[in-house]
Amino acid sequence: MNKPTKIPSILCCLLLCSLMLAGCGAKASETQTPQETTTVGTQAQSDATAGTNDNTIVLKIDSSTMTVNGTSRTIPAPPVIREGRTLVPVRVVSEAMSASVYWLEKTKQIRIVEGGKEIILTIGSKEVTSGGMSKTMDVEPMIIGGSTYVPLRFISENLGAEIAWNDATREITITR
Repeated sequence: MNKPTKIPSILCCLLLCSLMLAGCGAKASETQTPQETTTVGTQAQSDATAGTNDNTIVLKIDSSTMTVNGTSRTIPAPPVIREGRTLVPVRVVSEAMSASVYWLEKTKQIRIVEGGKEIILTIGSKEVTSGGMSKTMDVEPMIIGGSTYVPLRFISENLGAEIAWNDATREITITR
């Protein structure tokens, strides 16, 4: 007579653990349509909406640290200057201002939505739609090192924020 082994039980537990972990990952990225994705529930978004509508975001050129309402955090990609304009990773700043960001793979577009405001940008194009109106930016959105960068001033001001630049420290302060 064969002794029962624990291998099927162990395999079953491993399978269940894998499925549970995969389910947790699915909540971090939610599909909107076959071509749209967004990240929901980020820490920056939670901090930006906690308690007040007044947000202060401080970024420094070439620094991987950002401050949101006095709380410092590491960001995946630092702000850079290209063609005399400050470019920032789109998700970092948009979500810190409580906006949702969608990547439209098929058209290489970025869609930023906050309240009743919508901004649509296209990688490699200076043409943008903001509030249903066509506008032209000084510099186009681009992909740098796997991150999508957009012109900071244009995005921030179109989301109702004000920008201050400190030349001595190379810091940008965004208030809204």
